[in-house]
Amino acid sequence: MVNEVFFLGAGFSIALANSCVTNGKTYPTLKSLTNEILCDFSKTSLGTHLHEISQKYTENIELLLTYLSTDLPWQNQQMIHLDKALYFELTSKISKYFNDLDKVCEYNFEPFKNLSKYITGNKIPIITLNYDTLLERMLLFTMPKDSQNANSYNKQYTCDFERIN
Repeated sequence: MVNEVFFLGAGFSIALANSCVTNGKTYPTLKSLTNEILCDFSKTSLGTHLHEISQKYTENIELLLTYLSTDLPWQNQQMIHLDKALYFELTSKISKYFNDLDKVCEYNFEPFKNLSKYITGNKIPIITLNYDTLLERMLLFTMPKDSQNANSYNKQYTCDFERIN
C-alpha cells in the first residue's frame, strides 16, 4: 500500500487546462469565474436580490453559493425562495459555462499520462479543491476503453458519487 495522498488545488486544473486547445477561451480562476458569471445578473430581478447580499459573499462565487444554500434563521420564506432561485440560476450558468468550454476544448492529457497511471495503478487517494471535472477526465484518459463508460465515476470513488451535468 502506498502511503501517499494527492491534495490538489486550482493550480492543477490550470495546468491541465493549458493542455486544452481553445478558440481563445480559457479555464478560469475562481475570481475570474465569479466575475464572468455575476456580470450577467445586473439587469435581472435576481440581480436586484444579488445586490442586496453583502459584498463579502458576492466577491467569491463559492462563498456566495454556500450562503445561498443555507436557510438562515432570520430569513422569511420569500427571502429563502429568492436565495434558492438565485442559487439555481447561478449553478445553471456555471454548468453552461463549463459545458460551452468543453465544446471548444480538445484536451491533450498525454503529458499527464504517467501521473494518471501512477495514481490509478497505486489507488492513491485524491483530495481536490477544484470545481471542474478535469481531474476525472485525466484519470479516465488512462483507463482501459471498456472502463470509460457513464458509470466509471463509481470505480474512481470509494463513496457513491453521481456525475453532475
